[in-house]
Amino acid sequence: MNANTGSAEPDLNAIVNPEYKFTYGDLKKQAQTEARAAWESGRYSLSDNPFTEGSWSHKWWQDEYAECDA
Repeated sequence: MNANTGSAEPDLNAIVNPEYKFTYGDLKKQAQTEARAAWESGRYSLSDNPFTEGSWSHKWWQDEYAECDA
């Protein structure tokens, strides 16, 4: 799934990779936590998003950082 396609957010309870039992909800929380830490440190900007552009993690990071910066 691609966040840029305008599709609905993935089911946050769905497993991303069965080998690790990591859910989309886990990924979202990780991205949001990293964005908040980046914003709080003051050493990063919105353009420093570490996730692959077009991924849900990238969108979630971007959204959280922008919310902190608002």
